[in-house]
Amino acid sequence: DGSAGVYLKKSLPPEEAKALSGMKPGGHVAALGKPMRDKFDNEIFVSLRSLMKIKKRERSDTHEKKRVELHLHSNMSQMDGLITPADMISSAIRWGHKAIAITDHGVAQAFPEAMNTAAELAKAGTPIKVLYGVEAYFVNDDVLTEDPKKAPYYHQILLAKNKVGLKNLYKLISYGHLDYFFKRPRTP
Repeated sequence: DGSAGVYLKKSLPPEEAKALSGMKPGGHVAALGKPMRDKFDNEIFVSLRSLMKIKKRERSDTHEKKRVELHLHSNMSQMDGLITPADMISSAIRWGHKAIAITDHGVAQAFPEAMNTAAELAKAGTPIKVLYGVEAYFVNDDVLTEDPKKAPYYHQILLAKNKVGLKNLYKLISYGHLDYFFKRPRTP
């Protein structure tokens, strides 16, 4: 995603090292190797076995009838999403989508960036509708009274239909974090 990197290490004879001279920062490569931990700085690196220059390939949606993604995690979903809200909205516009939903795990932290990105793009003449939602963890109220830590939870996607729905979504998210949190925000 261009925001981080991993060291590739390999001792090369001079004639093989010349092949790498054309590489520039920001280029893309396919690398094959074994992940290892450096003995001196304790960082993970890849002990390189082979390397090949490649062109960056952008994903595309070539289907005539475009869809709306109704379940999508941003980098605000712990351990589940990598893409920023701005990047996901830009991708949806590039693919010709008219709307996109953001449904992170029990949080609303991506909403401000999504709202600001959509507003900027609308001013530039490429509007997109952002559907605000959450992947909630529902629990049965009766089980919570016995032993809250053992209560099973069930995933459900909630989407706000309008500003009243968005306000209620914020309340549910806050309620889950403040009153029913155990490893994750749960909603009774």
